[in-house]
Amino acid sequence: MRTLLLLVSVIFFYSSVLFGQEITQKMIEGIYYGNLRLGQSVYTEPIAFRFYEGGLVLGMEMKNFKGSDEVLVATFTKENSGKYPSSKYVLKGSRIEFQLQIYGKLLYFTGDISTMPDVFINFDAISTKKEKYSISCSRIWKEKPPQENINTSKTIVSKPKQPEEVKKKDNSSEKIVEAVPVKVVVLPSNINDLLKEQKFSEAIFELHKMGVSDYGNNQYESAIDLFKEALYLAHLTKDSLGMAILNNNIGSAYQMMNEFGKAHTYYAEAKNIYHDLKNYSGEGRMILHIANACKDVLNYAAEQTNLLELITLESKLNNKDELASTYNNLAVSYINTENSEKAFETIDKAIDIDKDNNNKKGLAIDYNNKGNIYFSVGNYSSSMSNYQLSLKIKKEINDERGEALTIHNIGNVYLKQNKPDSAMFYFEKSLELAENIHYHEVIYSNYKSMANVKSIVENCTETMDYYKIYTAMKYAVEENQVLKQLSEVREKYIDQLSGDAKKMMHAIEELETDNNKKLVSLNHLQEEIRKKELVTQLELEKLKQDAELLQTNNKLLETKVEIAQLSDSRKTLLLVGSGILGLLLVLFLLITLRNAKQLKISRDEIQHQKHEIEEKNNDIIQSITYAKRLQEAILPPLHFFNSSFTDSFVLYEPKDIVAGDFYWLHTSHHNNGKTWFAAADCTGHGVPGAMVSVVCSNALNRSVKEFGLTDTGKILDKVRELVIETFEKSSNEVKDGMDIALLSLEKQVSSNVLNYSGANNPLWIIKRNEHNTDELIEIKPTKQPIGKYTDSKNFDSHLIHVQEGDAIYVFTDGFADQFGGPKGKKYMYKKMKDFLLSIHHLPMKTQKEKLLHEFSVWKNTLEQVDDVCIIGVRV
Repeated sequence: MRTLLLLVSVIFFYSSVLFGQEITQKMIEGIYYGNLRLGQSVYTEPIAFRFYEGGLVLGMEMKNFKGSDEVLVATFTKENSGKYPSSKYVLKGSRIEFQLQIYGKLLYFTGDISTMPDVFINFDAISTKKEKYSISCSRIWKEKPPQENINTSKTIVSKPKQPEEVKKKDNSSEKIVEAVPVKVVVLPSNINDLLKEQKFSEAIFELHKMGVSDYGNNQYESAIDLFKEALYLAHLTKDSLGMAILNNNIGSAYQMMNEFGKAHTYYAEAKNIYHDLKNYSGEGRMILHIANACKDVLNYAAEQTNLLELITLESKLNNKDELASTYNNLAVSYINTENSEKAFETIDKAIDIDKDNNNKKGLAIDYNNKGNIYFSVGNYSSSMSNYQLSLKIKKEINDERGEALTIHNIGNVYLKQNKPDSAMFYFEKSLELAENIHYHEVIYSNYKSMANVKSIVENCTETMDYYKIYTAMKYAVEENQVLKQLSEVREKYIDQLSGDAKKMMHAIEELETDNNKKLVSLNHLQEEIRKKELVTQLELEKLKQDAELLQTNNKLLETKVEIAQLSDSRKTLLLVGSGILGLLLVLFLLITLRNAKQLKISRDEIQHQKHEIEEKNNDIIQSITYAKRLQEAILPPLHFFNSSFTDSFVLYEPKDIVAGDFYWLHTSHHNNGKTWFAAADCTGHGVPGAMVSVVCSNALNRSVKEFGLTDTGKILDKVRELVIETFEKSSNEVKDGMDIALLSLEKQVSSNVLNYSGANNPLWIIKRNEHNTDELIEIKPTKQPIGKYTDSKNFDSHLIHVQEGDAIYVFTDGFADQFGGPKGKKYMYKKMKDFLLSIHHLPMKTQKEKLLHEFSVWKNTLEQVDDVCIIGVRV
């Protein structure tokens, strides 16, 4: 039901206001659903309101709500007003006003209440930063029918005076069909029943709802037929505002079919009705629609005429923000007709208005478009200046979409200035930002521009070279786009309890303390050894010098032969000299013997210290090896995986003896044999990583066994809470945590249901598609870790139907981050995907062997950089 109403709120402006009837609090009581939209953005945030007769209004951010309508009604109550933002609303005729804190912003809401036949409210909202929002809300639940039945209001749904052809029983239905200027439409029985009872307003509502549904499913011809049926009935009931809306809807459907002439006709009719009703905001919207339809057929002159008409209307209404926006659109149109003089004149008017109104978001757009105008006339210096002004403001107001767009434009300037390196830098920067916020238009533009730069740098002379590059890059963006399906799985169970984790944690903490002491002692010992080695080296140098001196003395002794042949006086003198030299020789020999003895003592001491180091190293290794046995106690035995999944593998390769990565498995016999399993990567590796893994594994066990959670998203929410709670007990701030991919698989009769949630780690599924080829589908994780994290939110929960033969893979980052190959680069996820696609048809055990071989060959002689954990399961 909410999906249908979402289409209403995004595509159509539904506002048939009740004239002549005062709205009461009792009449609007209930829950309303719609999508909050900023300006003209196509991106919206789902929201719900609940109005009480006493004037209380509650607001709920529906982005992460996964329950049914019954759950919404039960939880979204004034008793829970502490959980949901609340405020007081006031009614002024058919208008409602209140302020509410929603999606982190204080918004002031004003709405028009309407009926057709149930209650709709069209809101305009403004933030404290003067950002303008819109939302169309439909009532999806009311406690009981209001006493003042809106459906029987004489103003709107009084039984009209029927034309003669309607009064004739024989052919009343035939005449009604003939009066509609379209092909014959076979109406459902419930519509015919409403027509027979002359409940035209209810019939209009049902026809419109069916038309919206067909429009949302791209069945535009069918939607037009239904809208025209409703339009005829709106003529009968003289519902002018309903006629305006239906004409707008028909025009929109024709525009989607590229029948711009017919679209223009119906938009013009809606515009005239809004004008007669003095509903100038509606009239302005139609003028804008007409201008856009003219632009679609490149009729810029007609577009400019309509935009000038819109400027006149907005000036009369003093709608400054809208007026500046229209000047912007007109300036862009002038660029398309190469009328740069008019374009500059028009954009300057927009800048003046936004400056007076202190509209920073508008100014950022103005300067960007002024940069575009300068770019179009080849004044790249002025173009760059305006882009820089725009970028500065966008950074101030945290407009990431706008930043991505303007950074791309700056890249285009550098490309025009023949600076390909600078251009590529800005295109890559824009691409990174656009991919983070899923801004697909800018993503494609960046890939196209990057391909253009590459074609210039690599001298691609053929046009086909350029398009091959662009097509490959565009495919790289599109290949992993998947539809998200959200569901709430509410089951509880009781299973065996386990208390080993706390003991293990205590043992590892003691081990870590002991190891730290031993490591400190070892460091001191190694320092002493280095000092001894230095002293020994000096002593050896001295012994070498002594040996050289002895050799010199030996030569002196040889001179004794000559002494005998000299005169007595000279002999005496020489003998005295020789005696002195002999005495010196004895002294040198004594010193040499003493140094040799000291050297022997030093060597013995070094040998003793080396033995002590080896003993301490053995103690540490034995302690860490024991820690490994403790950590293995938290890992499920591999035969548990084989018993749960007949065709599966677990590839687990720690970098050190103990690891920060771990895998986890739990099977419940109370939930139709549902099995949960996960691959997790904790902060760090070695002993610190192992300690964090014990905390995180224990939190997983408690979330499932103690708290009875079954939905993967809620399990990760609880795990994060428990991990933070554990680390907050420390006097020091601990920011450790983990990334994880958590799955549950439930086998059903018709299909198998896979429930997945991830903290930074994705899920890959390889299956056979409709073209009978194998494809890898990636389900994106929630971009946040388990642990302390700024702006944390609830983890997304995905429900996926898988078929027999599908291959499921979850993993940590160790495999893809490993350096190796011929150039010593990272393996990367793209290469990992290609490799899995090449082997996924093999038995899982064979796949494990192939992955191990691939990892070993890639790593070669390089060191393993991180723990590796991959789990593969065949459905």
